Order: sequence, then structure tokens, then C-alpha cells
Amino acid sequence: QNKPIRIPIFYGLVKMHKATICLRPICSCINSPTYHASKFLDWKLKKVMTHGASYTKDSREILLKLQQHFNLTSQSTLLSADVVSLYPSIVLEDAYIKIRIYLNNNTTLPPHEIAFIMDLLIWVMNNNYCKFSDKVFKQIRGVAMGQPCAVVFAVIYLLQLEVELLQSIYTPNRPLFFIRFIDDIFAIFKTSSDALSFITLYNKLHDSIKLTYDIS
Repeated sequence: QNKPIRIPIFYGLVKMHKATICLRPICSCINSPTYHASKFLDWKLKKVMTHGASYTKDSREILLKLQQHFNLTSQSTLLSADVVSLYPSIVLEDAYIKIRIYLNNNTTLPPHEIAFIMDLLIWVMNNNYCKFSDKVFKQIRGVAMGQPCAVVFAVIYLLQLEVELLQSIYTPNRPLFFIRFIDDIFAIFKTSSDALSFITLYNKLHDSIKLTYDIS
């Protein structure tokens, strides 16, 4: 059934788990001009995202990986971290560069297919319009939550940042275990100093990407 094209509608969801009341901004992109292209990108890039080294689909998978591959000791340092406001913090131009690098280095996609994916991704992200009340706005920074490919876009961007980060860390100081669910990170280090150093380096990856964290 054909439905009329519409401008995405902006609305907010209350973050009930936060101490301070705030809203999660959502752009409902269903039947928008970019919707079907974004759905295609989500389908295509999910295959890339799920093969990322730090990718996990849920907490159960994290527990299984820990049970199968890792033994905690009394000296182990646990890190839980969160990327602050990930979606609106992404600088699109930087993300385009990192995602292209990741696709070139970590997939078997031919160059012409990567070029097509990137052209389509840039078109979708550069046309994030939304309507609130009687006014229309264009989002010029960050990714619109509600855009079907928003999750894969953000996750693959962070995957490439993490590849570059881990390459810069001396091997003995790297995390013994590292996993991320979208913007939530869980890692295990040999020492607390290694964990703190990791946080410092992560926060230097890009001016707009910052972590809040707890170490135990």
C-alpha cells in the first residue's frame, strides 16, 4: 500500500532512568523521503556491524562470552562506561571518513559497492529534516534517532575509532576483554591504571566523543 511522503515528525521521550528529567529527541522517519534508503542501509550494514570485534547484541551474549573465554582474578579491574549523548554528538564529516575506512579494511565488499553505500549514506544523513509544530528544521550535526540506519551508522563509526585506539595502545596495556552495546562499554583490565589510561585515550579520539565511567 502506497502512503504519502511526509516530513519526519520530531518528538521527545522522557528518560525515566535519569536523575534529572530530560528528553530523548526522536525523529519519526517513517514514510519520509529518506526512509526506504535508510532501511536498505540498515539491512546492508547490519552484516558489517555484527562482525565488529566489540559488538554484542545483548547482555546474555556478554555473559556467555565471559564464561567461555575469560576467568576473573582478584586483580582484575572492571570498567563500565557510556558514550555521552552519542547520536547528537557525532560529527558527520568525520564519521563518513571513518566508516569508509572501516568498510575498506574490514569487509570483502567491492570498491564500487562501498562507494554506492557511502554516497547513499551521505545523502540520507545530509537530509535529516524534521517538523515540530508548524516549523521545519534540518539537523546539521549528529544522527537523528528514528532514522532506520542510525544505530549501524553510530556503531560502525565507533568500531573504527576503537580500531585506531587499540592500535595506539602498547599490547600489554590493552583491555583483556572489551565489549560494547551501541554506546555502553564493558571492559576488563589488568590494572586500574590501564583502565584510566584507556579512558583518557578514548576521550581524545574526537572532541565530540566523551565517556563517563565507573571503575571497580
